[in-house]
Amino acid sequence: PNGPFAVEVRVRLAEYLAESGGDSKRAIELFDAAIQAEPDGPLASRARRGLGIARFEAGDLDGAAAALQRVVEEKSGAPLSPSLYAWLGQYRIDRNEFPQAAAALEELLANHPAYPGLEDAQFALADAYAKAGDATRA
Repeated sequence: PNGPFAVEVRVRLAEYLAESGGDSKRAIELFDAAIQAEPDGPLASRARRGLGIARFEAGDLDGAAAALQRVVEEKSGAPLSPSLYAWLGQYRIDRNEFPQAAAALEELLANHPAYPGLEDAQFALADAYAKAGDATRA
């Protein structure tokens, strides 16, 4: 569809498909189309967050991490759930991508200070800084 609400329609339909456990493949296609249509538009971060979740559900962990990392870097007002921040941080640590891990874990701590796994997240953040060679922040 084209028109003034085409991107919003794609994002909402993709969210419905992803959340209902329906068709992750189609959700990914719709999120991608929305992002391509308006990569810097008002719904782009929301679409990237949805894309990351849909890719995660479809088993594309590298694709999920890339989309979710972009949301973290944009600090767009489309925050992730605490479990997604924690997953992304650990995923990046496991791949020796320490600056990206630290960014995700910092956002977790900033956006969700009452997170039940707070101590684990703080330890993971210190671990990421230490492995990155930043003893001051570790």
